[in-house]
Amino acid sequence: MGLTGLGLLAGLAVTWDDPPSILAPLPASGSAAVTTRLFDDAQTVTMSLDSGPPQAWRSPANGRLTRLSCRVGGTVASGQSVASIDGLPVLDLATAVPLWRDLELGDSGPDVTAVGEELVRLGRLDAPAPETVTGPLLRAYQSAARDVGLSASQAGTSSIPRERIAWLPAASSPVAACPIAVGVPLALDQPVITFQPNIVAATVVSPATTLVPGPRTVTVGAVTVNVPENGVVTDPTDLSALAATGQIRQSSDDASQASLSGRYRLAQPIEVGVIPPAALATDQAGRHCVSSGNQTVAVTVVGSELGQTLVTFAADPPREVSLRPPSDLTCG
Repeated sequence: MGLTGLGLLAGLAVTWDDPPSILAPLPASGSAAVTTRLFDDAQTVTMSLDSGPPQAWRSPANGRLTRLSCRVGGTVASGQSVASIDGLPVLDLATAVPLWRDLELGDSGPDVTAVGEELVRLGRLDAPAPETVTGPLLRAYQSAARDVGLSASQAGTSSIPRERIAWLPAASSPVAACPIAVGVPLALDQPVITFQPNIVAATVVSPATTLVPGPRTVTVGAVTVNVPENGVVTDPTDLSALAATGQIRQSSDDASQASLSGRYRLAQPIEVGVIPPAALATDQAGRHCVSSGNQTVAVTVVGSELGQTLVTFAADPPREVSLRPPSDLTCG
């Protein structure tokens, strides 16, 4: 090698950065400073989903299907219309109780309340929803019917006709299949659109590692929801948000096998101490502690990373810990 090559090597030898701390030798003092950081114990978990029975958009009347807007993977929204029968649009409504009769002025019952509550949610009717069919309730329905293309006479002027409304199981129902084509004659209650099963519970499958105690959340895509202590999410709003992420995976034709993948973490991160692994002592009882001068402090290991052990302290954290704790240390 020429003099020029030797000179370049010599220059490199004096300009290299220091080796990473993980590769550096232990400090000569035999101790290391304790640092702190926030820790959320984030772990990737699977959520198993429990689904209700299959639901469908069913024909509210006998007649011929003359219009259909249906796409697998799309949604059917309450307050809109995806189909016409005999040339007349059908109003889609998500109600707690399916409409099973024509509603006349003065009628009362759970079906009346359900229609009123949905019209309130859609902004067609002022809250609270009436317990009986009133003029304001009829006008709210007629406003919704008019917006999907029904004239006043077609919608019904003095009642809410059952044949003008198709029931939806949810305000926004994901489409699983479109088995019927335009032009097909329909019978009352014949399924026209089938929906993905409604999720009734989402359960966090226990991760392999021990969890740090405390309230937790799960994040799927851009959606974060609180997880009860038992690990089962049942809140309808949270379940709808999780289902809307579009990350449901079907591992078989059985809807009960659907699952979600998410990040499971503490709702409020905790402060932990960061120490070298060499500073962690374990006594004969399997308890952990650190040594600092003449002091022994019990710790709980909550995690580890390359060259770092994350702990919480039973007492005030020491400023530094010994890298060579006594072999006969008792951590009790």
